Amino acid sequence: MAEPNPGVDAAKSALRRALRAQRKALSSALRRDAEAIVNDRLAAWLLGAKTVGLYAASGSELSLMALAGRLSARGVSLVWPRVVGDALHLHSAPLEALQPGFRGLLEPAQSAPTLTLSELDVLLVPGVGFDPSGGRLGQGGGFYDRLLRGA
Repeated sequence: MAEPNPGVDAAKSALRRALRAQRKALSSALRRDAEAIVNDRLAAWLLGAKTVGLYAASGSELSLMALAGRLSARGVSLVWPRVVGDALHLHSAPLEALQPGFRGLLEPAQSAPTLTLSELDVLLVPGVGFDPSGGRLGQGGGFYDRLLRGA
């Protein structure tokens, strides 16, 4: 694990604040239209997928609930993260079975079937920002970083 770097950590925190402010400043019409476009493109891209990992949006994050409904209608198995301590566990659950969990986010029940990352065709991850190379700036808790490192 990398050593903490106060200068880098402060820069990341400032960038997160700026990006969140920009995202929150988007009009509801623009946000709705962008979500529809992204969900449509993802639905087309995921045509052959059988097991897809999704996330329940937090705050102004891009919602994938419309995509989840479309995938479910196709018979795709939906997989959702559940926070357990400082880790994310992946559980298969239908959209309607999600319930408020960590920080009020929708999560599957602890009793939902657990899967490993290698059992998914695709895992969609949230991010505050992404660079042109696909590098991800997350919320800052490191949950997805730890999950993906364990792959």
